[in-house]
Amino acid sequence: MIDRRRILADGMVAEARQILAAEGLTRAALAQVLDRLKTLAARAELWSEADFPPPEEGERQARYMIREDSDHGFALYLNVMRPGKLIPPHDHTTWACVAAVDGVEVNRLYQRTDDGTVPGHATLVEAGRIEVGPGRGVALLPDDIHSVVIEGEQIIRHLHFYGRALETLSGRTTFDLAAGTCKTMGLGVPTRSIPVPPAPVDDTPAEGVITAAHLKAALHDGGEIALLDVREHGQYGWSHLFYAVPLPYSRLELDIERLVPNKAARVVVYDDGLSTVAARAAARARAIGYRNVLVLDGGVAAWAAAGYELFAGVNVVSKTFGEVVEHELDTPSISAEELQAALARGEDLVVVDGRPVDEYRKMNIPGAICCPNGELVHRIRSIAPDPKTRIVVNCAGRTRSIIGAQTLRDVGVPNPVVALRNGTQGWRLAGFDLEHGSDRLYPEAVDGNDEAADWLVGFAAVNGITFISPEVAGAWLRDASRTTYLLDVRTPEEYELHHAPGALHAPGGQLIQASDQWLGVRNARVVLTCDTGIRSAVVANWLKRMGWDVAVLEGGRSGWGRIGASGLGHEEAAGRLPALVVLRPAEIAAMQADGGAPVALIDLRPGMAFRKGHVEGARWAIRPRLAAAVADLAADARIVLIAADPRIARCAAIDLAGLGRKVAGLATADAADWKAAGFNVVATPDEPSEADCIDFLFFVHDRHDGNLEAARRYLAWETGLLAKLDDRERAGFAIIGAGHDVKEGNA
Repeated sequence: MIDRRRILADGMVAEARQILAAEGLTRAALAQVLDRLKTLAARAELWSEADFPPPEEGERQARYMIREDSDHGFALYLNVMRPGKLIPPHDHTTWACVAAVDGVEVNRLYQRTDDGTVPGHATLVEAGRIEVGPGRGVALLPDDIHSVVIEGEQIIRHLHFYGRALETLSGRTTFDLAAGTCKTMGLGVPTRSIPVPPAPVDDTPAEGVITAAHLKAALHDGGEIALLDVREHGQYGWSHLFYAVPLPYSRLELDIERLVPNKAARVVVYDDGLSTVAARAAARARAIGYRNVLVLDGGVAAWAAAGYELFAGVNVVSKTFGEVVEHELDTPSISAEELQAALARGEDLVVVDGRPVDEYRKMNIPGAICCPNGELVHRIRSIAPDPKTRIVVNCAGRTRSIIGAQTLRDVGVPNPVVALRNGTQGWRLAGFDLEHGSDRLYPEAVDGNDEAADWLVGFAAVNGITFISPEVAGAWLRDASRTTYLLDVRTPEEYELHHAPGALHAPGGQLIQASDQWLGVRNARVVLTCDTGIRSAVVANWLKRMGWDVAVLEGGRSGWGRIGASGLGHEEAAGRLPALVVLRPAEIAAMQADGGAPVALIDLRPGMAFRKGHVEGARWAIRPRLAAAVADLAADARIVLIAADPRIARCAAIDLAGLGRKVAGLATADAADWKAAGFNVVATPDEPSEADCIDFLFFVHDRHDGNLEAARRYLAWETGLLAKLDDRERAGFAIIGAGHDVKEGNA
């Protein structure tokens, strides 16, 4: 059988390593590490008495070494201790996390009150008490002081996770409360760790699952495959597979048909390997009609244990592609200091922000004009009509700066073009101020003419861009043997005014920046459309370099009516979700007062929204964790779901019905309506905790809000992506040089 214990332990350690590398050693980061450890501890079958017997009579503790790094870092143990075991106050000199499998240990936390100047002398005061039982844990920084006592009559089994193996630690301090003394311990710890031999491994996949090795091969076999990470946004953002597409289980029915329009495609779903979310997601996908769904056995833990890389962050394929582009094409860039000096000198230059309007308005380089990357070629002549004007393209970080600048160079713009190195974050790190709320938006495009048409033909020929007729596009969309996406790359306003039947809106610049938000099936066909073909061809050139099978719809707008029914089916989901009665707060108040079964309010809004304000007494929950959220409710409780998006509540209702729970209805009211009905609305800034907010990505989340260290960590992550690729992932990109004669301004 597969050594699932080792696989899951290795995966947990891999996630912990990424969290601490990204966030640094902070209490918030350790809280997230502890959350992973608690999930591992909850798999009680992995830590049975048969595999880990208690200490012999007369002994108080048996400590089993589960795994450690080759350099003795990141060490995981199972402690099995008998009642009466007492560990006096001590520090660790490294971080530590403890999570319970069975039984309760009492941890007392202390603060040192002396100044430490008298050798051997120390005074402590108790600062807190934590009973670590099933579902609970404690996280300690290197200089935190705690003691442990095992009370009662139950033998306890707890996981202990350290930054370094206990046997290698020196310089730890133990304290004698009664005597007011302390002493430094030598190398190692008194209790010997018992090594645990690995279980035999069998890589033969069971029915309905796929092993990490088989998945790795499938991702590179050239066939269509959708790799869906069904964990929530925060969990995905900390650690996922390179080609994974985020599809949170809380939204599965809402988004799967848009991301995977062909129900015959191979689909692999995965979670952390510790939960049942992937299995539930697979069952839901099959119920919708997907015929070829597998679960990655062991999830991210198995992937890491097999020696494959895990990636933090979002839109990783696209961001890595940007780094590859800069490396391969030597895209020129300018530093924030160089740009600021040029602006101060009044040089002839224009700063173009390649992000969407909403991002631009949050913060921008002073004087910058917003022109999303997908619009650059279409509108650059209006922005910089003089070929001598230097064009500086920026974004918030690196990718869109690089892609935007390289786009203008590739199409032969005569102006000198450079990317702003590290974007707005680099500008702030250099000590310069940003503007906020700006409204210098992209101008109208230069009218199309014969010159533009000739350019399009030449550009397509040199770069190998394929054009297809509307009739061929329609046939592709109806072809059940392949997956085909039809995407309109124009502005939101243009799309809303008129678009081809069945086409989804994917602004060109964002499609390159975040391909996983639209393209869920690797090796699928992609058809792009716009009004003239220029924007589609430019975006198609980038998608082709990213490895996609891409074509441009010829004829632009004139051909939309000839595509025919697409059969995409991405609007069918809402009709399959259970209907729920919408309740007003006054009706809910009446239910609470009618003397019937108890009423429970379950708030499904984003965790950070719940923190800002929620109905007093409501419980925060998210679909993957509904079972735990309702476990202690009365069997006949009437559950009212609170949601900003009613569809989220309707998805959750499917799982609650499976748990035998009654959903009385849903509420979408705002705070004012709740207050008017007599409810209190309260804020809980720390609840749910960071560890519980699995729907929010804390990964350097405040890098745009003045946290310069977070910005530094983010940029280091982005520039480090290229080195994490393996040979097969790198070969998936087809970077080629500009398909034109480089103009003098770009030399």
